[in-house]
Amino acid sequence: MLGEAERAAVANLAPSGYRIAHRPYVRDCETQSVFRALRQKIRVLLSESATVAVCAAAPGAGASWAAAMLACATAEDRGSVMLIDGDVEKATQKSSFEITGAACNRLPPVLEQHFDLYETSTPQISILSPSEGVSCSERDAGASLRGGLSAIRSRWDNIILDCPPIPGSGLLVDIAPSVDGVILVVKAERERRDELKHRIEWLKRMSSPVLGVVFNKATGHLPRFLERSL
Repeated sequence: MLGEAERAAVANLAPSGYRIAHRPYVRDCETQSVFRALRQKIRVLLSESATVAVCAAAPGAGASWAAAMLACATAEDRGSVMLIDGDVEKATQKSSFEITGAACNRLPPVLEQHFDLYETSTPQISILSPSEGVSCSERDAGASLRGGLSAIRSRWDNIILDCPPIPGSGLLVDIAPSVDGVILVVKAERERRDELKHRIEWLKRMSSPVLGVVFNKATGHLPRFLERSL
C-alpha cells in the first residue's frame, strides 16, 4: 500500500479529490503525462467510453505495465475502468495493484468459468483476473470474454484489455472483432523495422484499428526510420 509521502503526492498529481493508488503511476510524473496524452487520443479517435486492447510486439516489452498505466490515466476522467488481465499464463495485474483481498462474486456465469473480479485501492478501477487453480487456455479466456463483454460494458465506462504478445495471441484473435482499437507496445531499439511492420499488419487483419504504438524501455533516441515508419 502507499506510504504517507506517496499519498500526499497523489493529492498533488491527480485531479482534486481523486486518488490514483497504483504505485508506478504515482511515482513517475513524466510517464503520467504520456499516458494522459494517450488517453486523450483515445477519446478523440473513439469516444469517452471505449474497449481498448494493449498487446506487446514481443515478450517482455511491457504491455501489462502499459495497460495498468493507461487504466490509471483513464480513471482520472472520473469514469469507471475495468482492467482485464488476459495474459492467462503470466497474469500480473493483481500483484501490480497489490491486491490481497478476496474476489467479488458479481460476474455473469460465462465469465465466472475462468475469471475472478477484484476491487483495487483506486475505487474507479476494477480488475478481472484469471481464476487461480483453474486451467484456462487463451482461447478459453477469449471465448469467455467475448461472451461477457456486453455485461462488462453495461457496468464499466471503459475496458482496458491486457493481452498476451502477438502474433501468437490466441486471445486477441478471439476478442479483436469486439474491441474498439489496439495499442501496440514495443521494446524500443530492439524491434527491427520489418518485424514491427509485420506486427502492425497482423493487427490490422484482426479487424481492429491500431490506435498507436508505445515505445518502452528506451535507452536513447529512437532511430529516425522507426519514427517515420509509424
